Amino acid sequence: MSPPNSALLGYFLALMKRISKHEDVNKMGAKNLGVVFGSIILGPENLLLTLGDKKKLQNQSVVVGLLISNCYELFPEYLEEDGDDIRLNAAGDSDAAAATSTSSDTVALSDSGRR
Repeated sequence: MSPPNSALLGYFLALMKRISKHEDVNKMGAKNLGVVFGSIILGPENLLLTLGDKKKLQNQSVVVGLLISNCYELFPEYLEEDGDDIRLNAAGDSDAAAATSTSSDTVALSDSGRR
């Protein structure tokens, strides 16, 4: 996967992890988010589902749930956990991270949505 795509996927998964931290309010934990985004991220092979596709969809949701739960460990070169903020690392030689950099080494999205 190219560095820009890896950075984007890592940031998306970190955002989903942030949403899952509020599962008691929104009922969207990593498992439920995996169900919603499993076929979107991993892609369905066809639009008509058969009984055999049910197991595949279940597997996709488990995989995406695990990606969400472990995003900071899977994408350490792009992400940095900072409380409720998501920090996208711009240090290093990544073209994707450098493209998102402002005047500092990291770009953060806080609860207020400001950089």
